[in-house]
Amino acid sequence: IQWLALSIAILLSLILAYLMGNNITRLMTHASSLASDLASGKLNITLPSFKNSTEADILLNSFSKIAVSLQQLTKTALAIGEGNYNIQLTPRSEADQLSFAMNKMSSNLLSLSNKTDHESWFRAGQNLLAKAMSGEHTLEIWGDHFIRCLTDYSQSQIGIVFHLKENQSL
Repeated sequence: IQWLALSIAILLSLILAYLMGNNITRLMTHASSLASDLASGKLNITLPSFKNSTEADILLNSFSKIAVSLQQLTKTALAIGEGNYNIQLTPRSEADQLSFAMNKMSSNLLSLSNKTDHESWFRAGQNLLAKAMSGEHTLEIWGDHFIRCLTDYSQSQIGIVFHLKENQSL
């Protein structure tokens, strides 16, 4: 009878060890597959939420959080690529170097875009003014062209130019 009880205990232990090993192998294979997907750039993965607190469940939940985070970073990068430089990420921690780097990139691109827009506006105005001032005209016509060009381009309601002759004051 002792041998039978011992045999049954050993058999049950082997079955339990097989089931546990099989479960761990399945979870680790799943985790390995998810890691490969993330490493290859596949971010549209969805994982079920694991309620257990086993190490394997914690690992799979961490992969799920990584995937969600990378999806948010990708969405932000696409928005920046489309010219939305006002977008800012909320860093997940002080160690979140990628979010800080993307925020800095976005801010720098916004500053550069504003500077480029200002320079383009100024050059276009210079070109219009040069065109308006071309040709030979009297001082009155030249002044009229000058003030009309400046007020139209700057969308001003009124403009005034004073012409002082030598030894005169306002």
